[in-house]
Amino acid sequence: MSWENAKPMDLEKIERTMLNQTRRFPSLRKQATPSQTLLSAADAFLTEFQNLAEAFTLREVRFPLHYSEAYSYLAPHLRFLMGFSRLGTIRAIAFLADHNAPAAFTNVLFSLRCGEVAGTTPVLESCLSQLSIDRQSFNAIYQGLINHQWTDDQLKEFERVLRLRDPFMGLAQALHCERCLGNEVYARLIAGNIESLYLGEDARSLRPVPRAVFYQNQLRQNRFFDEVNLNDVRIRGFTAFADGMGMRGITAVFPPYHFLAELLAPAIESSVKKHIRGRVSLDLAILACVLERHRLAKGSYPEALAKLVPDFTRVIPNDAASGGTLHYRREGDRFLLYSVGADLKDDNGRLPVGDLGDWVWR
Repeated sequence: MSWENAKPMDLEKIERTMLNQTRRFPSLRKQATPSQTLLSAADAFLTEFQNLAEAFTLREVRFPLHYSEAYSYLAPHLRFLMGFSRLGTIRAIAFLADHNAPAAFTNVLFSLRCGEVAGTTPVLESCLSQLSIDRQSFNAIYQGLINHQWTDDQLKEFERVLRLRDPFMGLAQALHCERCLGNEVYARLIAGNIESLYLGEDARSLRPVPRAVFYQNQLRQNRFFDEVNLNDVRIRGFTAFADGMGMRGITAVFPPYHFLAELLAPAIESSVKKHIRGRVSLDLAILACVLERHRLAKGSYPEALAKLVPDFTRVIPNDAASGGTLHYRREGDRFLLYSVGADLKDDNGRLPVGDLGDWVWR
């Protein structure tokens, strides 16, 4: 249940799940309403929640990574932040069910802040975690929007926080870091310092490999990074992948010269595509807040997105998936806002099935 399939979160289902998890919530008892049960369950983590919220008031708060370990670095804090973000989202939706929008608002901001902190470390894993946390946090914003529970000031603050995000900028920093980590790995392989890469038993198979093979793989991998044009992706979306994003340049050589380099390239390509979807999700959430502000001020949603300019927003973003325009239509006292999605085909707002269908905010 989420905004992506146009279904509000089912509090009764979440309540049943928690009540069945007696090992994790041994003292939890069913309350008068599902929202009260969920808030009671969340109280078990209230001290940690408050400590984390206090730490988040620091602008430069971040968790350390051991970059010296190259690709073997550990980032256990990402799972921790994703869990507390989900807790914040559930608390927000429970507060909305109890008609306590101010408390819900605070929890949504906390959930979004979890994503910001997750994205401070410039590696792909952190960037992807922030995208996941943000899309999860949008569920609470969505829940308040469909029930018209947010005030104009709260919607403006959501807009302000979300407009500070730029998934492609974070991705550019992460790719630079991933490139540096990759070159560090090759430097250790060439020097014969394989043990420092924490590869375990896999290290034995690399010992007989000539240094020239490592040099050739390093060359292919760096050329691949040269081919990743994020500015083109930012403008053209998925159409920028027509030339294979540099994969052909990696594999069009003697196989030993690309057996390591080609391991990274598919993950990079997949990450870029996920960031396109992240950009679309962000734009849909921002525009949904702007549309609700229009409804609060004018009594109804506009007939077209252009009516939002300039009183409610300075510009309407393009569809990051295609480079074209986002689709919108008013449906009585509701609206449909969508991107054409990864298949670049306008399905008239049909909800996605796998990679097919549109990316919709209904």
